[in-house]
This record gives sequence, C-alpha cells and structure tokens, in this order.
Amino acid sequence: MELDKVIEQRQSIRKYEPCDIPRDDLEAMVKAAGMAPSANNDQNWHFVAINNKEVIKKIAEISRAKWQETFDRLTAVNEEKGRMMSKFSRHFFFFYEDASAIVLAYSNEIENKTKDILTDLGEDEEVIRDFYYRRNNAMQNVGAALENLTLKAIDLGYGSCWLSAPVYTSNEIDAYLKEEHGFDPGEKFLVAVLSIGKPAPGARSPKKKPLEEILTVIS
Repeated sequence: MELDKVIEQRQSIRKYEPCDIPRDDLEAMVKAAGMAPSANNDQNWHFVAINNKEVIKKIAEISRAKWQETFDRLTAVNEEKGRMMSKFSRHFFFFYEDASAIVLAYSNEIENKTKDILTDLGEDEEVIRDFYYRRNNAMQNVGAALENLTLKAIDLGYGSCWLSAPVYTSNEIDAYLKEEHGFDPGEKFLVAVLSIGKPAPGARSPKKKPLEEILTVIS
C-alpha cells in the first residue's frame, strides 16, 4: 500500500471482527518494528506476539481484576470519580480481549552518556531528571518501533490500538506469562500493548490538528 495512504488510515481501532492473524503476519509487523531508529542503535525492545484467544482473554482478566480493585479503592475515597473511571475502563481499557492478536512491547533502560556527563559535572538534580526522564531516549526508541508496527499492520489489512492501561498490571501479567508460558522479561519491563485485528465497520477517529497549528518553519 502507498505510504501516504497507510499513514492516513492509521487510527485507534477498538472494535474488531473475528479473523485469524497468522504467525507470518505477526513476524512481518515485528520485523518492521525492529527497523526503527534507536539512540546509539541500542534497539532496547522485545515484543511478545500473542494470537491465542484464550491467552489474550486471560491477560485481560488479570488486568481487569487489578483495575477493578483500584477503582473500588478510588470509589471509597471519591465515589463519583471511582464510578466514572470504572465505566470509562469498560470502553477503553479491556476491549483488546476481542482482538485477534496482541503485541506486548518491552523495554529496558539504556545507557545515557549525557546523563552521566551531567552527573559528573554535579549538575542540578532537577536538570538531570528533566533530561533523563522527561526526554527519555529509551521510550522514544520504543515509540518509533511501535509506530512502524502499527503502520505495517495497516499495510497487511489490519487495524490496531496502542494501549497503556495494561502497563499498570505488568507485574501480574509478567508473572502469568512466566508461570504458564515460560516467558521471563528479565530486566525488561512492559511499556505498551497493541491490539490487532480486522476493524469492525464504522470506526471513527478524532480530527487531527491542522498543519498550521503543529508546524513552525524557520527559513
């Protein structure tokens, strides 16, 4: 598919029709992710692709249970906010259990030479935190990889959605994957989940900001 068309078609898909996603397609998506740029060529990513519906639903159940416990605690403190978030979560947190596949994206921290230089120079801790955490190279790397993955999914005829909510339950998800499927992330940690499948009709995407609002050109 033409690149411009692929980019224009990318949107967050939260409703899916049943379909099978073969291993070859998942491998093609992850291969595209692995072609992304990364600081110092660290390639600080690892992807777990799952097209087993039972495993996907189990991960959703694990995530739902912890989030519900959190919402119950929130409701005890702020009843209106707790109920609102619980309702919100049903539409935006767990829909991936209906996807044909999910991809879990893991990362590790990477060496940051500038951070080390600033530390050696005794730079103010706030300056170091601003550079190292707010402008974190490791997360920029994974973000570039995941964008490649989403675009390749479209090129292959699928839709996807980039989720952060499951990250809150990463310890429980990791424990399940290690115990039941032998996957141990080691020093890597879960940073995002992508749901992938055949988009159901009627998908909508919010309007993007106009070019003049997001672009400054200095000639």
